[in-house]
Amino acid sequence: MLDDYVAFNTIICKRDSQGRLRFMRRYHFEFSATGNERYNGTITLVGHKTLNIQLEPYRIVEDETVH
Repeated sequence: MLDDYVAFNTIICKRDSQGRLRFMRRYHFEFSATGNERYNGTITLVGHKTLNIQLEPYRIVEDETVH
């Protein structure tokens, strides 16, 4: 994550897979694969479980020091 930036976007009540009422929270953050570009991502949690992670397509740079 860049700049330790995480934004709280949404909170709603939702039932989990056992039918219990839980908070669903969605967070927005920025990340970088190379340190030069910025990309957006979101993570959605229901209770303490991760429901969804979405990342913008990003370039993966192969580390030439690893052989």
